[in-house]
Amino acid sequence: MVTENDDEICFGQIHIDNSISNIDNVPKGERFTYEIRYEDGQLSVSINGESFTILDTVELDAPNSYFKAGNYNQGDGPTEVRFFEVNVSHSASDNSGSSLVVEQPRSTTESQTSSTQANEQISTLVTLTSSTNTLQAVTTTATQSIPGDPDQTDSLTCTDVPNISSDYTVHLRLSAESNCCLAVQTTKLGNLNTCHNSSSPFQSLYQAVGSSMFGRNLRVYAYAGKDCSGFEATFQLTNEDQCWKSESAWNSIKIARR
Repeated sequence: MVTENDDEICFGQIHIDNSISNIDNVPKGERFTYEIRYEDGQLSVSINGESFTILDTVELDAPNSYFKAGNYNQGDGPTEVRFFEVNVSHSASDNSGSSLVVEQPRSTTESQTSSTQANEQISTLVTLTSSTNTLQAVTTTATQSIPGDPDQTDSLTCTDVPNISSDYTVHLRLSAESNCCLAVQTTKLGNLNTCHNSSSPFQSLYQAVGSSMFGRNLRVYAYAGKDCSGFEATFQLTNEDQCWKSESAWNSIKIARR
């Protein structure tokens, strides 16, 4: 919720059922960015790239819970909140939790006299992410190597691999060993160019790609270091039974355009 308060805009009243949390104040006319995360049942918000504030919330359970952004309770002296770019998409929910986010730029400047001016106005304002640890029990046999390492192949038979969604997400099963069987973490990724650190090192991964992610020139990137640093490996998006693996461990991952 954004409301007028003397010379400032009160930013950060997020309504989830009956829960309200105040985050920060942003002066009128100042451009700012914020990121909302809902991961592992925990909601948090960061303003202008600062540390995340954990919010007090009730359980998020569709259809009674939602994210909102905009102007409310304006009274006699309304203010304007202008969103230059919003990266948001909300998939259909299921029992495994919510999954959000795809790059869909929106430019809503009040007056733009040229395309150059419009481009200068764009900045990222909203990113929502979600993850889930729920797996669907199925059986798969996979054999594949990472690009550039044709000798590293393995056949395997595992249960509990990610289920394929029809949304804008890539569901990854990160495994401690190079056979995609011993999972250390499962997560859904949807927002582009955002680094995700693994809870522990992993040497292989299995993908379940939402159908809407194909045809967008996207790849999965895995890194040896935290925060997407160090050795880099890239993987094409696929729903074929493939175990992507490495002799050395990775610690972070992201989705980005090639």
